[in-house]
Amino acid sequence: MDFATLSTAIRAGMHHNQCVLCGTALNTYLDELPCPHWFLVPGWRGFRNRTLARVFELFDLVQLVDYLKIAAGARQAGEPGIPWRRGERDGVIGIAIAWGRRGWEFSYDQRDIGPDGRVRRFVLAIRYDEVLVDQAQIAVGDGRVVVTPLVQRRRPVAPA
Repeated sequence: MDFATLSTAIRAGMHHNQCVLCGTALNTYLDELPCPHWFLVPGWRGFRNRTLARVFELFDLVQLVDYLKIAAGARQAGEPGIPWRRGERDGVIGIAIAWGRRGWEFSYDQRDIGPDGRVRRFVLAIRYDEVLVDQAQIAVGDGRVVVTPLVQRRRPVAPA
């Protein structure tokens, strides 16, 4: 499915609180099936790298970033533009996406791109109200996902 078709399908599903990728409601986790919509679920699980890293068992970083860019662009009417940015410096690529009060930052070195084009190691930082709440290095390979915490979690007031 191309990006435009996927965008239309995801936005239509979001309008009905339904994930088109896994078929569950956007406000729930189906533990047996990790899905990019987990990044959007309210509550503490959505702010924990250990929970969210399971998504990378089935989806690569590029697929997740595309999903989050689509979701971020599907915000309320009157909020202009798609709130994401990408930068590169000294071979390190950084991607930041904002969605409401949440934000995700991904960074990886170009040397961490495998021969198949998938990013094998990256840092994921999760923000709430612009405060860093979790940050970890995530390594993906051979069907395994390894999470190495980089900061201690701070507990902001999160939506229920």
